[in-house]
Amino acid sequence: MPGLSVRIVRDDGQDAGVDEPGELFVQSRATHLGYEGDPAATGWVSAGDVAALGADGLLRVLDRKKDMILSGGVNLFPAEIEEALESLVGVAEAVCVGVPDDEWGERARAYVVAAPGVRLEPEALRAEAAKILPKTSVPREIVLVAEIPRSPTGKVNRR
Repeated sequence: MPGLSVRIVRDDGQDAGVDEPGELFVQSRATHLGYEGDPAATGWVSAGDVAALGADGLLRVLDRKKDMILSGGVNLFPAEIEEALESLVGVAEAVCVGVPDDEWGERARAYVVAAPGVRLEPEALRAEAAKILPKTSVPREIVLVAEIPRSPTGKVNRR
């Protein structure tokens, strides 16, 4: 967009490299002018997303920052896991969330809805997901559910 600047920032506060995920910040005339007495913060606003900027100049939004799962120091993006699971035969819908884990801090748990008339097995789904996801992104648990809970507006209720 004309007049819009983006910045991808790593957790250590430094700018991310090409294709490196980080928090997305935006700046434009539509964002605030800044903070009185803090000119360094002027104009940059967090979008609340994790994104990466490619060498081709395209911005890829990977997920909402609050939805990201930190498992053993590895950032897992629920949207990536959900997309992979939903590409599997017989899966109608999938939602991935982080749950507490004593060893890793958090682990990925996926809730999966089977397509009508299909019977799924969690371990078979994990094995298929392992063929298309990095090993660290394969959900440790897959729970089969009849439906995904949603808010009154239709948004997935990740709680």
